[in-house]
Amino acid sequence: MTPEELIQAQAKQGLSNAGLARLTGRSTVTVWRWRRGLTPVPEYAIRILSYSFRTEARQGVGAVTAATDGYVATTGRYKG
Repeated sequence: MTPEELIQAQAKQGLSNAGLARLTGRSTVTVWRWRRGLTPVPEYAIRILSYSFRTEARQGVGAVTAATDGYVATTGRYKG
């Protein structure tokens, strides 16, 4: 994923740098580096961005959830 594709994917999902950092379990500095092409975007971040997110915040719960193949992005742990 190129930096331009990352920026477009973030915009499409409505994710700020802080939001993407929370979902991937990384810092906003890391996301900044991805966006500038200083470090490659890892596969798990690409998968998270391509996944169809469901925000429970829109339903009044206040938590963002996303899972890809058992990986829970909000906790950074795999579900067995």
